[in-house]
Amino acid sequence: MHISIAGRLGSGKSTICNILKDNYGFRVYSTGAIQREIALEHKISTLEMNNLMAQDLSYDYAIDDAVTKISMDHKDETIIFDSRMAWKFAVNSFKIFVTVDPHVAAQRVMNNPRGAEEIYSDLEDAKLKLIERGRLENERFIDIYSVNNFDYGNYNLIIDSTYAAPEELAELVYVKFQAFCKSNGEKNDILISPTSLYPNTGIKNIDSEKLNGYIGNKEYLHNYVTIAVLDGYHYIIDGHHRVLAAIANDEKFVNVNIIDKAKRPNYASTKDLISEIQAIDISLVHDFENIGKFRYKSYPRHFNQAK
Repeated sequence: MHISIAGRLGSGKSTICNILKDNYGFRVYSTGAIQREIALEHKISTLEMNNLMAQDLSYDYAIDDAVTKISMDHKDETIIFDSRMAWKFAVNSFKIFVTVDPHVAAQRVMNNPRGAEEIYSDLEDAKLKLIERGRLENERFIDIYSVNNFDYGNYNLIIDSTYAAPEELAELVYVKFQAFCKSNGEKNDILISPTSLYPNTGIKNIDSEKLNGYIGNKEYLHNYVTIAVLDGYHYIIDGHHRVLAAIANDEKFVNVNIIDKAKRPNYASTKDLISEIQAIDISLVHDFENIGKFRYKSYPRHFNQAK
C-alpha cells in the first residue's frame, strides 16, 4: 500500500515525507517539485504556473497519469506521493492531509523561501497570499476534477502540524499507516491541536464544575469535538468543555469530526459559517484563552474585532 500526503501550503508535508523516506526507506514522488521545475523552465512564478495550468490541462493530466502508473507499476512497494491530488489518482493509498494555522504557515514559508516568486513584504502579506493561492489552486481542482481538495472526507488521516514537530508527525503517520494496513479499513481520523480550535460561545456558557469533571475523566477521549473549517481555521461547534479539558491536560491532539450540515442548516454554506463567526466578539475568544491559560497562534479575520 502507498501513502499519499496532501496539505495546506506551509503545513510541512514535504518535510514529513522526507523524514519518512530517511527513517523507513520509502521512495518519495513529489508532483510539487515537478510543477516548480516547469515554472522555472518557463521563468514564471508558482502562482503564474497555476494560471498556465488552468489554461492548459495537459500539465495536470500528465502528472495524474504518472501518479497512477507509478502506483500500479510498484503496487508491492510503499511509495509516498507528496502531492495535492495523489489521494485521488494513486491506486491503493493511505490518504493523509496536513493542516496548519495560517499564521504559522506564513512564518515557515518566509523562513524557508523557495525562490523570488515566494518573497513577501511581511508576515501578514505572506499569510493572505498563501490563503489566496490555496483557494485558487483548490478552485482549479474543483473545476478539473469536481472534487474539493480541502474536504476532510477525502482522507483517512488529517493531522494538525501547528504545534507538533515534523519528526513527531512522521512517527504518527507511520503508526497510523501500519494500523490501517493491518485493519484494511477506511477509518477517518481528524487530529487537531486543542489550542487550534476556536470558540463560538462566551464564557457564560462554560460551567466550571462540568469542566473539572471533563478534565478528570478525559471526556474528549469518549466523545469527539464537532467543528467547522474555514480558510485553514477550525471552529468549535460542539465540545467547548472537552477542548478546554484537553488543553488543561496538555493533550497534543483531540479527535474531532466535521459538522453534519444537513443537521445544522445554519452552517450549510460558507456564507452561513462566516455569519456565525462574525457574531463572535474577539473579547469572547480572549476570555476562552484566559480560562484555558493559553494563547492562539493567530486570530481569524472574521471574528468581530469590536473592543
